Amino acid sequence: MAADRPREEHEGLGRVELVDGGAGRDVSIVEAVAAAGRRAGIHAHTGDEHHLVLSGRWRMSQGEHVVELGPGDYLRWDGAIPHDAEVIGPDEGRVLIITLAHG
Repeated sequence: MAADRPREEHEGLGRVELVDGGAGRDVSIVEAVAAAGRRAGIHAHTGDEHHLVLSGRWRMSQGEHVVELGPGDYLRWDGAIPHDAEVIGPDEGRVLIITLAHG
């Protein structure tokens, strides 16, 4: 149930809900919810990241690659390469992030 999802506060971004309950070993599914102007900060980790924007506008950057995404847009990248995400525009942003561990 959505109401029972574990939630964490991410220092830079905002609320992160563990859609999968944090129980997966090979996959992690989270929903990030952030106010306009909030950003994750440059970070890296293992695994491929798949992003599906649910609402708001997002600027995603990885090295020299920068894209702006809106509702329904999808992006995949290698999480081991440093990256950042920022909510741009006046509205709150929500994004579903699925991280798959490299096998």
